[in-house]
Amino acid sequence: DILLDCTDNTQTRYLIGRAAGKFAKPVVMGSAQRMDGQVALLGDGGPCYRCMYPNPKARVEASCSDTGVLGVIPGIVGCLQALMALNWIILMKAPPKLRNKVKSPANIKD
Repeated sequence: DILLDCTDNTQTRYLIGRAAGKFAKPVVMGSAQRMDGQVALLGDGGPCYRCMYPNPKARVEASCSDTGVLGVIPGIVGCLQALMALNWIILMKAPPKLRNKVKSPANIKD
């Protein structure tokens, strides 16, 4: 199982991160604002959301309604989240026989 966080609310992100930690599930987090976007795989042996941002009260984020977002950015971020989730499902949790047949950018040689 893997969680996809597509929210734009800091409190909800901490809640999703807490639930993911409790049930040991990775989270693909995506966010978009103005002309920027970011996607990250959290948990699964790496840092969690609270590890990156330990103090929720210190986090001051402007919402998309305050700052705006270029219309295509959330779509691009969503596509990257889907790609990252599929990559994790196929390459990380597939049986070894299948995992060796799937090509990843990391194991493709020029």
